[in-house]
Amino acid sequence: MADQASSSSVNNEELERAIALKFSCPTCDKYLYPPIGQCRKGHAFCPKCFDRMNRCLFCLSARSRTRCSVLEQLNEALQFPCRFANRGCTFKTKSSEIADHEVRCEHSVLVCPLRFNNCDWSGRRAQLIAHCLKTHPMNIYFSPTQQLLAKKFNDLKDRKYFILFNVYDSWFRFNWSLDSNTGTVLFTMYRLGTKPTQMKFGYEIKFVNPTQRGNKVVLRGICHKLEDEDVVFLPDKHVYADYDVMIYYCDAEGDLSYTVSIYRSSAFGGIS
Repeated sequence: MADQASSSSVNNEELERAIALKFSCPTCDKYLYPPIGQCRKGHAFCPKCFDRMNRCLFCLSARSRTRCSVLEQLNEALQFPCRFANRGCTFKTKSSEIADHEVRCEHSVLVCPLRFNNCDWSGRRAQLIAHCLKTHPMNIYFSPTQQLLAKKFNDLKDRKYFILFNVYDSWFRFNWSLDSNTGTVLFTMYRLGTKPTQMKFGYEIKFVNPTQRGNKVVLRGICHKLEDEDVVFLPDKHVYADYDVMIYYCDAEGDLSYTVSIYRSSAFGGIS
């Protein structure tokens, strides 16, 4: 009886995987979910891909105004496995909800958020902290307020810095760069990934003159959500300063000390 039960369980899992594959969008390979659009010859697509196309990518027929109701009804009755099931994930849910899980699945594979620091690491999400602590120990922090140092900032040259913060149950990447030709210094803080949250975040960068403690500059911005982590700066989603102003806050050795803070805020309305 035990062998029969085990065999039945395996067969059910195989059947479930086979059915799930039939519900994959042929364009993006993600699960189909309502509203499921189709072409006039019956090729079905997920809502995002369907909205982007004018004609079917396979038969070139026009889009149909009729949704694929049969697939939609079947879809509602099924539970879909995480696409990282082959790595050990056992989570299952409706196809419309699986994407929210997959972006934070501990078994998912991702590349290092600090890849701009000449890092080519990729691995499971659950291994990210251990990797950063080993490879980037000076570029990852777990406190929402951190004092940082840019060595020899008085030496005018192109600079780029990428620093990770793991706070408020979220990942943030602090980017800043100096263009030696224009003297423009750009700063930004992005919330990484698409993990859903109702909380809004802001950041603050504080520079204090080492010889005149009351003399300081404070820059503030919104932590915008960054969907594509290969992007360094989103248009108009940063704050900036002039190099000639910033060197005024260096110490005698030319080092620039500054404090970065991330804070929760309800003051930004619907911006995320």
